[in-house]
Amino acid sequence: MKKLIPYVLCATLVLGTGGWGSLAVAASPTPHVAAAAQKNKLAPGVVASKGKQASVIIEMSEAPTVVYSSLSKTKKVPAKSEGEYRKYLGQKQKQLIAEMKERSPGLRVKRTYDTVFSGMAVTLKGDDLQKVAALPGVKRIHPIRTYKALMSKSAPLIGAPDVWKMHDGRKQAVTGKGIKVAVIDSGVDMNHPDLKKNMIGGYDFVENDKIPQDEVGHGTHVAGTIAANGKIKGVAPEASLLAYRVLGAHGGGTTDWVISGIEQAVKDRADVMNLSLGMDVNVPDEAVSQSLERAIKKGIVVVVANGNAGPATWSVGAPAASPNIISVGASTKIIPSPVVQVVGDNKKMETNLITSSPQFPLKGTYQLVDAGKGKKSDFKKSMPKARSHWFNGAVMMYSRLPKTPNELERRL
Repeated sequence: MKKLIPYVLCATLVLGTGGWGSLAVAASPTPHVAAAAQKNKLAPGVVASKGKQASVIIEMSEAPTVVYSSLSKTKKVPAKSEGEYRKYLGQKQKQLIAEMKERSPGLRVKRTYDTVFSGMAVTLKGDDLQKVAALPGVKRIHPIRTYKALMSKSAPLIGAPDVWKMHDGRKQAVTGKGIKVAVIDSGVDMNHPDLKKNMIGGYDFVENDKIPQDEVGHGTHVAGTIAANGKIKGVAPEASLLAYRVLGAHGGGTTDWVISGIEQAVKDRADVMNLSLGMDVNVPDEAVSQSLERAIKKGIVVVVANGNAGPATWSVGAPAASPNIISVGASTKIIPSPVVQVVGDNKKMETNLITSSPQFPLKGTYQLVDAGKGKKSDFKKSMPKARSHWFNGAVMMYSRLPKTPNELERRL
């Protein structure tokens, strides 16, 4: 998603208006440097289309509050409170917005940011982008991109759509219909459009009420993977969901909460329990593990995450280490990737393309070239007639040559 052409920022810390710290260029640049700097204010992806509206993110020269707070602890800027700096930053935002509207009268501010990002989201005429970029208070103009939930790939990855076409012994489609799945986690977003019609009950053992509302998103993601039934389809889109909140606002929960959730799931006659939680201790007989083993004896299928450690011995945490639990680890989708192989050598070298790099040639034999440190001059010395592609500070060079034993053969 982040396709950025690298750039070098040479900045020093100086005192700005009112004694506040600000990042700024140390000396006045020469005219050609200034022109290049202004051009670089438009990040890749920002399109200044004439006659059209542009939605962009304006990054201000002032640092956001979390950065300022960190710098103030090192005494590199005046030691002011975060609240005071936030007030100052709000004033600078208003000032910059007024300046931008002078250069682009139709500019509209949609959101402002001051904590982890300093700036605002705006809509303006594409013709005015360069005018706004020329303002000293504008550090960078970023595009507004669309991010998609990639969970939609989970079901196809494991072959779920093929399973949905099958039928069980009662000649019913295998879509989870009639199965109750207990999600013992951080709760679930009870109003999520892809989940609410599948929700049939639950309980909050953290706040001790009947509304297991998710505050961190983890349980909602898990529930969606299991039984989302809307724009996104889960693995079992027609399964019924029971949500038990046993993890608090910070994603942590205690043994007593977790056991309470397990007990209630048994009382509510769940067919399956899912616990995407665990701890670093690898023991099969701690209290939660014992509780789950007993639930299994009741005929409930229990599925637990292996954890995020490893690969190494003893890296599966509890309760996934219990003998009768189905424990699930991470997986990697097998996809075609470029491989470089030296002719006459059985060893293959996998390649990882750098973001924004051009695609490797799909077929052929190519000479391996030493391009030094990747500078244009280094490459011209080693192979003047070869083609070059520059991306992210790295260089890929190649030229078509007849096959010889000293060449590299690249196969997919």
